[in-house]
Amino acid sequence: MVSGGRYQAIAWRAQLIRLVVLALLLLVAGCGRATPPAASPTAEPLLPPPRPLAPPNLNRTAVPLATAAPLATFTPAERLRYADGLFSLDLPMGWEITDLSDARASLTSLEDPARQVAMLIMVLDGSAVPPDTALERQLADFTNSLFGGRTFVFDAPETLAADTRQARFRFDDITADELRRPTEGIARVQRVGNFYTFLAAVTHRDHFAALLPSITQIFDSYTLDPAVAERRVPDPVTPTPPPVPVSLATLPVFTLATPLPPDDLRVQRISRQLAIQFPDAESQIYALPPATEFNAVRQFYVNQLRDWEDATLLFPELLEAQIDNVAIWQRGEQILLISTFPDELNEQLVLVTVLMER
Repeated sequence: MVSGGRYQAIAWRAQLIRLVVLALLLLVAGCGRATPPAASPTAEPLLPPPRPLAPPNLNRTAVPLATAAPLATFTPAERLRYADGLFSLDLPMGWEITDLSDARASLTSLEDPARQVAMLIMVLDGSAVPPDTALERQLADFTNSLFGGRTFVFDAPETLAADTRQARFRFDDITADELRRPTEGIARVQRVGNFYTFLAAVTHRDHFAALLPSITQIFDSYTLDPAVAERRVPDPVTPTPPPVPVSLATLPVFTLATPLPPDDLRVQRISRQLAIQFPDAESQIYALPPATEFNAVRQFYVNQLRDWEDATLLFPELLEAQIDNVAIWQRGEQILLISTFPDELNEQLVLVTVLMER
């Protein structure tokens, strides 16, 4: 078991890492590869079969331009079709293509060999979208769902055509833990009939100006075949209303836990640390009998939190740090974390419960 001070330093940082990347993985977490219909004969070359690889690391330090291979100049011979012709685009040779599609949408990631550009293409059936929903709003929501955060800046979208909007975005700084590299990118939404295509590309900010013409050329070359989309893109899914948020006061408390008063030094120390990392989180600190095993505490919450999903395994940093006294649950947009650590001075265990928004 990790000591209290070391546990807190590791666990809070691990939680922060996962929360930062969770937005990037939201659209691709748990994705299963869709099996597309067989491709029809064509004279055009096909993209190589997508490989089930991990999504591109958008925080990766880019290769310096002086040593990175330049993006190729496009020619008509490099026009490629995706799978059975859902969309086509001009793409330099050698790009890594990964199919991340699931039951909600067609999702494809693309990355150049020099690892300078990470790109996502998502095709959605928008037949259920209210007709008065502005493209600007849809583009902003899509981009924020992928990259939104405290350092994220999304510029006002510009109109490229009647059914096409584009905007630039960036991260204004690097966090203290360097969880965000200085990145910059563009995002575009294009509507064809009932179908919407969202395109996003990011690169290191130092490289953005040099790579923007090539990225724009790829975006401009993109075309969607609505006839193929009719049979390949999943039908729109009616979203389930999120559960009503709860507070810690409404959640069950471990039977042997005794609330510690606000003036307790342990409460003050832990509360200060939580306020720094999670200023909007709600927390409660308890004392436990020294012989209490964490498995008993965890099992109590497993039995009580029946409408919560156990999310502990979504945080592999805890396993890597060999932290075995932490459990995490998720319900809607809320995350509940419980942990224990020894307080040898008072011959007790301390139980910490933290409730935060995802």
